[in-house]
Amino acid sequence: MRTKNIVLLIGLFLCASSAAAQTRFYDQTHTFHENGFTYQADLRSDGFVMLYNKDAGRFIQHHLQAHRDGRGISEVDREKYDIVEEGIFPIMNLVDQIVRNGFSAEEKNRLIRGEKLGLTFIICPDTGNIKEVHFRFRPDSGYGTIPVSTYRQIELELKDRIRFTPTDFGRSLNFIYRGWSIDVKMPQLELF
Repeated sequence: MRTKNIVLLIGLFLCASSAAAQTRFYDQTHTFHENGFTYQADLRSDGFVMLYNKDAGRFIQHHLQAHRDGRGISEVDREKYDIVEEGIFPIMNLVDQIVRNGFSAEEKNRLIRGEKLGLTFIICPDTGNIKEVHFRFRPDSGYGTIPVSTYRQIELELKDRIRFTPTDFGRSLNFIYRGWSIDVKMPQLELF
């Protein structure tokens, strides 16, 4: 009888830990007040979550990208001019490495091949430093089960290790926007 109770207890424990692992954190718009930082998760009308550091998240929410003198940017400008200098592939590989290493093995196991994590960087045109990192994913994806603390660690590492070299055109802008899409289960990075 004692053996059956132990087996039953172990089974209940495994079921409970499995259920806890599938907790979805981003099913609705929510502000996360964590230890020393605040993140905002906005559930958008397109069905995606935009997760960002609320203390830093001001450009993409409140500013349109433009020239510093106030002139707008045309589609011809966007197609004709690079905003950062060549050498983007080593940076892409480093971004890929940082993001992949930011997830624990247990967190990676909750992700499904084909699910994409979108990254948006707001880059300072003077220094090439990342000022903001925004994460974009579906709330019902595996990324929706990852705690905000994991995204925070990825943000800090990206800000610490990634530097871009803006072109003259990039330096003429109020900020530089660069986006990536990563499938953590596949060894491939897509630039957008």
